[in-house]
Amino acid sequence: MARLAQAALCLCIGAFILSGRAYAADAGSGVGKGTFGLGLNYPGLGLRYFLNDRNALEAKAQVDKDVVLGGLRLYNYFRPAPSLSLFIGGEADYVHYKGEISRGSGAAGQIFGGFEYFVLPSVSLQADFGPAYVYLKDQRESVSVNGIEYAANFGFNFYWGGESKAGRSGRANRSMKNKPRHELRPQRREPTTEDSWLIY
Repeated sequence: MARLAQAALCLCIGAFILSGRAYAADAGSGVGKGTFGLGLNYPGLGLRYFLNDRNALEAKAQVDKDVVLGGLRLYNYFRPAPSLSLFIGGEADYVHYKGEISRGSGAAGQIFGGFEYFVLPSVSLQADFGPAYVYLKDQRESVSVNGIEYAANFGFNFYWGGESKAGRSGRANRSMKNKPRHELRPQRREPTTEDSWLIY
C-alpha cells in the first residue's frame, strides 16, 4: 500500500511538471527583489526573502523523530535561465537532540550548491547538496562529537510579492513607448565658446 501511494505521488508530481513546463519556458520565473517564498521540504519548512535579484536569505526549521534543527541560509543565484536557476550558498544551524539515553545540543554549518526548476512562474522544485560540519555535545555525559557529514535537501517553493526582472524591463519598455517621439530623438545643441578649443 505504501509503495502504491509513493507511485501515485510520483505520477502526480510528474504530471504537474509536464503541465507547467511549456508555460514556464516562455514566462520564466516570477522571482526578484522583495519576493517572499515559502519552502516545503522533508521534514520541515523555510521562509525566504530576496534581498535583490541574486541573493536571498532564508530562515528554516526541520523536525525529525529525535532532532530539532533551526537556522539561516544565504543563497547566491547565478544568472538564471528561463526556467532553471543555479545557486550556491551557506547555512548555519542550531541543533537539539534527545534520545532514550543521550540528550544534548550543538551546531552545524554547511556549504551547498543546487538548482531550482520553475514549473510555474511562482512555483519551483529545489534540490541542493553539500558537506556540513556538525558539532554535538551530550548534556548528561559531557561528551562531544564532531565531524563532516553530507546533506541533501529536496522540496517545493511557493513565491509571492516582489517584482521580477522581466516585469521591470516590461514596464520600462512601456514607459519608453508612451513618450512623445520628439523626446526620444537626440537633441541638437548650438556650438558655444567652450567648444572653441576643438578648432586648434
